[in-house]
Amino acid sequence: MTAIAEPLGIDLASNTQVFLAITIYTFAVVTVIWVVGLIRDNHSIMDAYYGFGYVIPAVFAFTLADAQSQTALALLLMVSLHGLRLGCYLAKRMRGYIKAHGGDPRYNKFRRQLDPGYLRAIDPSR
Repeated sequence: MTAIAEPLGIDLASNTQVFLAITIYTFAVVTVIWVVGLIRDNHSIMDAYYGFGYVIPAVFAFTLADAQSQTALALLLMVSLHGLRLGCYLAKRMRGYIKAHGGDPRYNKFRRQLDPGYLRAIDPSR
């Protein structure tokens, strides 16, 4: 991870900079998921990422900070187990919602309530 972090100017000795790097990563991923949802006209993909969204930053933080303690490893293991379980459950639920309703009913309702402005911002021809 050092080979990636140092050229980007991230000081791995600083907890604040590790936190900021992970925050920027999370913001970028959620933004990409939002844009994909706009293009696909279905934001249910966010649910599938949500659980895994715990695991990836935790692994990055553990690796970037070069954590050595057993406590850090135990926390990483707990977060990973919870995030993977939640991510698998939500991904399975998302697939079911897409088959049954064309997407998560909550997101479908959100889109309908904010229509026409929400959809017009995506596609001006609507």
